Amino acid sequence: MCRIADLRPYAVTVAGLLEAETMAEICPPETRVVPGEGATRLLIPRADQSALIGLLRQLHNLGYTLLKVESDAGNASDLRSETKQDKEHKT
Repeated sequence: MCRIADLRPYAVTVAGLLEAETMAEICPPETRVVPGEGATRLLIPRADQSALIGLLRQLHNLGYTLLKVESDAGNASDLRSETKQDKEHKT
């Protein structure tokens, strides 16, 4: 059973550029896809470890190379506020 206390923000970095549409299908809700120089960072505002492990397995099965996984607990409010701003911008 997942408790609210078990949810935390994560940042996952993979090699290469990922399409936002593809990632929307496999990533937890509200995940932001941030392309960079030869890598893509996935900012996940709230997920438990089982959701994170599921995402990592799907990325592996699609052939992506995992570069870094971070628990971004210090930036939790930043991740959530960016997501809210993105939603407001789209409407």
